[in-house]
Amino acid sequence: CSVLIYYLAEMGIYNVNIEPSVLTLMVSCGIFVACCSATVLGTFSPVLFDRMNMDPAVASGPIVAAFNDLLSTTLFIAVAYSIYSIFALA
Repeated sequence: CSVLIYYLAEMGIYNVNIEPSVLTLMVSCGIFVACCSATVLGTFSPVLFDRMNMDPAVASGPIVAAFNDLLSTTLFIAVAYSIYSIFALA
């Protein structure tokens, strides 16, 4: 994914005023953090639901899916903005 983003930005397909390497770093780190948070959430939520005396199989599905979407999107935007503010605004 990162190589594709870099080459598309280098060829001028993406019309952003950022270096292609910074854009690649923003997207790659954002996706990595979002995937890691989804893994941690999916791993520990059944344990949490079991301690709350709820059926982990039933409770994990819709709650984890909704919270994972919100958390992953928020973390992706936060990581991308922080990398943008470090490299592009400096």
